[in-house]
Amino acid sequence: MQYQQPIRRLRRLRQTETVRTLFKETILTLNDLLYCPFS
Repeated sequence: MQYQQPIRRLRRLRQTETVRTLFKETILTLNDLLYCPFS
């Protein structure tokens, strides 16, 4: 029962990391879409 806690914490951390990378990717694609017509 005690070894499940770090796994849960690690899973949560990984989830936030994926969300963060998704956010970065979305911002990058939005920047590309915004700056493409001007360049």
